Amino acid sequence: MPASTPREGVYRTRRPGLAILYLLGVVIGEWPAIRLFADGAFDGHVSGARTVTGMFLVVGLPLFGRGLFALQAGAGKVPDQQAGHGWLRPPLAYLTVGLVLLLAAGLAAA
Repeated sequence: MPASTPREGVYRTRRPGLAILYLLGVVIGEWPAIRLFADGAFDGHVSGARTVTGMFLVVGLPLFGRGLFALQAGAGKVPDQQAGHGWLRPPLAYLTVGLVLLLAAGLAAA
């Protein structure tokens, strides 16, 4: 029997350096978001706008980073499906959900 070789998957990438950069960007962005949420929720004067903004940022940033990584890894190129269906599949759908949450955070801050 010939030795089995790993096949190229849809979501595999050969750029682990970019994954580390996305991870660092998310971690650096999460620190102010967690501080904003903690200050809004647990400070002496509770602020609803800061709490909601921080909550949306804390949830939205990792989803956005994961979706961005999936997009650069080629998750949007699905040959057997229609054009828009790749954006509804889980790795790339994280980008859409993350963008919506970041937009909601911006609207909550205003």
